[in-house]
Amino acid sequence: DYRLFAKWVEDLAYSMNTELHVSGDRLKESAFFVSNHISWLDTILLSHIQPISFIARHDLEFWPLLGTFTKRMQSVYVDRRNKFQAYRSIPALETRLREGRSVHVFPESTTSDGTHLLPFYPMFYEAAVRTGSMVQALAIKYTDGNGKRLIEPAFINDDSFIDTLERILKVDKVHAHYHFLPPLSAQKYTRKELCRLTEKQINTYLF
Repeated sequence: DYRLFAKWVEDLAYSMNTELHVSGDRLKESAFFVSNHISWLDTILLSHIQPISFIARHDLEFWPLLGTFTKRMQSVYVDRRNKFQAYRSIPALETRLREGRSVHVFPESTTSDGTHLLPFYPMFYEAAVRTGSMVQALAIKYTDGNGKRLIEPAFINDDSFIDTLERILKVDKVHAHYHFLPPLSAQKYTRKELCRLTEKQINTYLF
């Protein structure tokens, strides 16, 4: 039952010193979601918001905890260093969308510290175009209780899972802000246009 899973995720987020704040109007039907990417914490909190499949790094299914999450959410594992393999994963995303399941992609293809966006890549938007799905961007940021941006949750460079978790636990409280932006129809745009438009939406909201 997804409600039980979501409750477990909520309890887990609380134990990780994190409070989730969701704003904006989220599409309730199956859709193709994209966001900026800061931390493995993104995946946990997105799993709490709604049932969703991820494009995940190829080794994530073997990680403790996160492997459980991503498998539970029927994720598609991709070695992003191999462009051919990444492209071949698009039909798997199409299948999930046609089955009525939402998917989530991080178009930056890696994580940042949250103080800026990295370039968005359009490849995976092709699944939305082929299925004529709605596309919705959401902007992610982490702050303290006063609204000051935190970089402690970032999973970057040579960080390990434990490195990030230790930083998260050392601050008073991590406030995770997840804001859903106006959706776009993939029937009206190419994958490159969707990539550019959603990148602009997120960048405008965050910075």
